[in-house]
Amino acid sequence: MGKYLEKYGTYESNGVAFSDKDEVWYMETIGGHHWAAQRVPDDCYVAAPNWFSITDFDFDSDDTMASADLEKMIKNYHLDIDGTGNPYNFRHIFGSHDDSDYEYNIPRQWYIQKLFNPSEEHEPDDLELPFAKKPEHLLTIEDFKYALSSRYQHTKYDPYGQEGTDADHHAFRPIGFQRNQELSILQIRNDVPAKIAGVQWLSLGPNAFNGSVPYYTNVLHTPAAYRDTHEHFSIQDMYWLTHVIATIVDEHPFRYNASIEAMKQSTLAAGRHILLETDKAVQDLDGKQLQEKLQTANNQIAKSTYDKAMKCFGECVETGALQIRLNY
Repeated sequence: MGKYLEKYGTYESNGVAFSDKDEVWYMETIGGHHWAAQRVPDDCYVAAPNWFSITDFDFDSDDTMASADLEKMIKNYHLDIDGTGNPYNFRHIFGSHDDSDYEYNIPRQWYIQKLFNPSEEHEPDDLELPFAKKPEHLLTIEDFKYALSSRYQHTKYDPYGQEGTDADHHAFRPIGFQRNQELSILQIRNDVPAKIAGVQWLSLGPNAFNGSVPYYTNVLHTPAAYRDTHEHFSIQDMYWLTHVIATIVDEHPFRYNASIEAMKQSTLAAGRHILLETDKAVQDLDGKQLQEKLQTANNQIAKSTYDKAMKCFGECVETGALQIRLNY
């Protein structure tokens, strides 16, 4: 990727994660033909919103890589505003310093770090939040789903919260909100054979109102409910079904919360069960036989997920129908 960037360039900065079963590297493009990448420590996580994230880049470390003339460019154009030299704070050098960061980016990083390191005290406008942090407990798929679907729960900034003012509720851009299109958690497992190690935990639509389910990646097709999303509403599509649920729940979140939470929990549990059963069943399979078995498992997971979302939808309709204001 670095060679392509140095040859062709890019018009903006972006973050790209690269991983295998042993390590994760996080690359940030700087714009033009420059880039930097840093290995994420094995016991750490990175929460990277839409701003430059790398804060402690050491050109002499075995855990960093960069475009060939990056350090030279920093020195030639006096970009090291801290004046500290190597290691450099790339967020200071290459990152944005916009007022919008305080509403759009910093709070999201703050909240994820608050979830995973609850004993530490930071403010949602802290410009110096660290790049990588060691969490206070081992992180699970459930932790990642909650974080990537979150809306500042248990703070005054929760749009559905009962504490704080209306201004507090709309102060910051949530992580899980209406414009979410999908959520993917890409997992490479170390306790199974390589042929079934890759799993994509997938959710469609607004992430505050959906469940996350595992799909084997060593397949040729995607289940239809996820693959064939129509431009306009279709109840057969997981994307639109999630939007239906979100549209109902948004007006009265506490009324429907029990149904939403039950759907999320049962969806993930069912996906885990099918995954574990399939892992055992395919140990001796390879090639086409393996892919067909994994495809069958994916279809089972998709059906289970759709059925549980429809059950949640039905419960919301039945509950809400009794509360319609057009009554006498």
